[in-house]
Amino acid sequence: MADYGLAIWDASGNQIFNPNNTICRLVHTHEAAGGTTGSVTLYGLGGKEAFFMSALKFYYIFATDTYPLKVTLQPSGANLILSWEAPGADTIIYVFVYT
Repeated sequence: MADYGLAIWDASGNQIFNPNNTICRLVHTHEAAGGTTGSVTLYGLGGKEAFFMSALKFYYIFATDTYPLKVTLQPSGANLILSWEAPGADTIIYVFVYT
């Protein structure tokens, strides 16, 4: 394995993403306002391996109501559905696919 790049393991210790044998690309960025729940359809991404990363946008010092952020990616035919619940702070969600 290379000494650089993002590698991801599941809770059982199985590697589920290896940057050395896949091509990964950012396909969607979404800004979810704090206190919102919603979803968006990502067209043409169904059947692809996907994962997301998120980052809180801080305009102030940590608040006690910023977590837990809930994000899901669900396949829907030829599309993916990105759903979120951002309870306390504005959040940026990055969606990646790899082949």
